[in-house]
Amino acid sequence: MNDLHSSIPSTSSSYNYGDDMRYIHSPSSLLMYRNQFPNPNPNRSRRRQQEDDNAGTEGGNDEESSSSFENRDDPSNEARLRAALLENYDRNSYPWETMWETHQEAGDERTGLVVEFNLNFHKVHALNVAESTAHLVVWVQMRWHDPRLSWDPNDFGGITRTWFWIENGMGGGEVSEIWTPDMYLWNQEESMDRTLADTYASVDPTGTVFWTRPGLIKSTCKFRGLGAFPFDSLKCTLEFGSWARSGLYIRPVKMGGLGYSIGGSETAGQSFAEFELKSVDSSEYVYPPYLSAPNEDWPVLLYNIECQRASRPYVRGWLLLQIMLNFCSFACMWIPPHVGERMGLAITALLASVASELTVSEQLPNSEEANWFIIFSLTSMAFSVAIVFQSTAVIYFYYFTGSSLKPPYVKWIQDKWAQRTKDKSKDGGKTTMNGTKQLQSNGDRMISEASDKDLSPTMDAKNPNPPDANLDGTNLIANTARRSGVVFDLPASLSEEEQSLQFRNIHNHALNASTSSNFHHRLDAEDFRDAKEQQNNLQWQRVAKRLDDFSRLIIPAAYVVFLATILAKAGDAPNHSFPVTTGNSYAQNSMGYQ
Repeated sequence: MNDLHSSIPSTSSSYNYGDDMRYIHSPSSLLMYRNQFPNPNPNRSRRRQQEDDNAGTEGGNDEESSSSFENRDDPSNEARLRAALLENYDRNSYPWETMWETHQEAGDERTGLVVEFNLNFHKVHALNVAESTAHLVVWVQMRWHDPRLSWDPNDFGGITRTWFWIENGMGGGEVSEIWTPDMYLWNQEESMDRTLADTYASVDPTGTVFWTRPGLIKSTCKFRGLGAFPFDSLKCTLEFGSWARSGLYIRPVKMGGLGYSIGGSETAGQSFAEFELKSVDSSEYVYPPYLSAPNEDWPVLLYNIECQRASRPYVRGWLLLQIMLNFCSFACMWIPPHVGERMGLAITALLASVASELTVSEQLPNSEEANWFIIFSLTSMAFSVAIVFQSTAVIYFYYFTGSSLKPPYVKWIQDKWAQRTKDKSKDGGKTTMNGTKQLQSNGDRMISEASDKDLSPTMDAKNPNPPDANLDGTNLIANTARRSGVVFDLPASLSEEEQSLQFRNIHNHALNASTSSNFHHRLDAEDFRDAKEQQNNLQWQRVAKRLDDFSRLIIPAAYVVFLATILAKAGDAPNHSFPVTTGNSYAQNSMGYQ
């Protein structure tokens, strides 16, 4: 990965971290620190002076040194050392002024205490994508210099290392014994004081403090790479720095030039886990000063971690299942339309796809960004929905007996409009006759009665024509009325021609009423009222067959092309950079400084 420090502008490029490290840990600097600080252990100097006076000779000095070396295992040596170092020691402060004076005398700029920082990544404990959090098992290691904790090993039986207890993650606690830098995880979900163990800090005679703590760090993450879910590698940035003190007081740097390590123990790493640590990159970044403190920048350490997801469980438990459900729904097109299980299989496959999609969606955040899973899931469900509509259309055409697909209400509106236009064009429509009114009233009554009776003629397999096909005029009307039970009561004042016309109108209305309720009177799907319906149904069955033949070829082929395209893109997540907030907007809004 690219180093962020080389690509992000820094306002404190004049600081040289390497020179600071060499300066603080050089012998001359230790001597200078000792000269600047008052001796916190006057009893130790008086004891050494008394021993030198008692020796009296050079040989006596050798014997005293030998005696000190022999007593290095005396249990009281470390106790005396700890008591001497902690005498007049304030665990809530650090000698900043003396440190700045020392830097200036050495020709360096006035800068903060260099704190070496290192993260040892033990394992990935959990990544919660829905909540955008990461829990990592780490060892947090820091090293800094405290001149108040230096001593001469010869004064304490040759002891070259001692330990001081630090509790609650900071040196200012009630039980803690020494001062510690306030290094925090800036994008934390939970404070490191609660998630890391309380441990001892190791101190050597030069005053160098090494403090390491095992435990969890719980961070909030702005994940990158989720667009390729479930073939993704999630990237998250951890940001460490001093929360209360600027770079004028504390300046974190990468320990050993790298700032991180992976593993190092037999229990490190993981198996049978969803996420595995893939790579780590660390960099130093300096935020610009606040307006109220133009000489104080804010240096931080950025750790960019990348975790690889185990995609095989998703392939087995969801991806292959979704593909099989889609092909099961495609099988509906080979089931005959008159088999009821065709529609049942199509709907079942669709519901199973929806249930599978909902199960996996619970692990993803509710966001506007689309990812590979959403595209695949929605497209697969679209194919399942298409099969449901295709089966519905095929079954409808298979049983349809009408002459056209025009809806009945459209026909009714057209007939009404045509009848109204025809009535206006007739001259005789303006005259009214009592006999005509009575005829219309009787005709409406007969139409209403005919609509409730079966007026459909019987069909003969050998003679598809209806029995009334050879009847004409009054005989046809009388035959229809006799079967329907309609009693004709026409006025005697009507002429024979007018009666014949009215008979024919009543006959047509009765047949239309019977046609409108043909499904009510049909005993089953093969029971047609006449040869016309049978002929229409044969034509629509051919349409249903052509639709099935077309769908069997196009829909599965389109789905295979979709699978080849979407699977080829699996795992090809874009390489996102690791953006960091820059500029005065952060500096002015982070802590409320103006």
